[in-house]
Formats: sequence, C-alpha cells, structure tokens
Amino acid sequence: MFKSYASKITSFLIENKEINQDDYEVYKYGFEVLIAFIVNIAIVLSIGLLFNKIFYSIAFLICYCPIRQFAGGYHANNYTKCLLIFILIFILTVNTSSNVDSQIYTLMIFIISTLSYTGIFILAPIEHRNNPLTLREIKKYKKISRILAGVVYILTLIFMEIDKLRELSAYTCSSLFWINMMLCLGVLKQLFSKGD
Repeated sequence: MFKSYASKITSFLIENKEINQDDYEVYKYGFEVLIAFIVNIAIVLSIGLLFNKIFYSIAFLICYCPIRQFAGGYHANNYTKCLLIFILIFILTVNTSSNVDSQIYTLMIFIISTLSYTGIFILAPIEHRNNPLTLREIKKYKKISRILAGVVYILTLIFMEIDKLRELSAYTCSSLFWINMMLCLGVLKQLFSKGD
C-alpha cells in the first residue's frame, strides 16, 4: 500500500516535470517513509483519542520519534509489520502507564528510565542495512541521540516527582524503554545476520 502510493506520487511529479526521472527511486523511497510516518502518527493519535489519552499520546510521540530517528535499531522487514509493531508498542504503553500513584511504580519508572537511557547512551546509533552511516554520521547521530535521550530522561525524573505529572513520566519513560528495546533487538538482528 505505502509503496503503491509513493510510486503514484513520484510518477505524478515526474509527469509534471517537478522532479527528474533519474531521481525516481530516491523520491519513491522518501515518499514511502513519509507516508508510513504519517500513518503511524495518525494511528497513535487515534488510539490516544480512543483511550482519552491524546495529550499523553502527543508527549510519547514527541519523545519517541526524534530519538528513534537518530538512535536507529531494529526495523521490521516491511511497513505493515512496522505499523503493527508500533501499534502494539503504543497500546502496551497506554495499558502500563495508568495508575502510577504508588511508590513502587515511581521506583520502577526510575529504574526503567535509568537502564533505558544507559542502553541508548551505549548502543546508539544502530544503522539500518539499507541506510549505512559514515563515521561522521555515526558520531553525529550518537551525540544527538544521547542529548535527546538525556533531555527525556531528565524530564522523566522531574515529572515523576510531581503528582500531577506522574502519569506523563510513565509515557516519557516508555519512550526511552521502547527505543532501548529496538536498539537491543537491532544488535541481536545484526549478530544473527552475520552468522548467515
């Protein structure tokens, strides 16, 4: 579906002489990524509306998407799997981020966010096989992902100490947790693919 729409948009732009035929593959891939991103965002916001958690959905996306862009990690083999994984991640986040009033839950947020930030700090970036990074890009992405994750980590620690923002801390913590999980899965995928 995403590839079909991306192909149609790219062909339309070529027919109208907006882009050059030689750049077809580059634009097609760019539109595929853009369409998938828009669909992911729309679905997460819809789930947020469904569960009456739109503010938290936006907060999760603001924390998750920029770090994920620079940190990299596991990527599904196609857009449908990617979309399903992202939906599952967000539904799990919504289900585990309610009822955060207990001290044990606050301690769990602290531990999970600290471990997740440490994982991101050590592992990021993990490049995708279709998008290899230069040494310069690796250094740049490492620095940016560490800074972004550090900001989210500090915000999580601040939010968990304020009663009215404690639930928000669960969403910011979840963004770090899922990015760390994607990095760990990316490392495992690289290890197993080297064995083939």
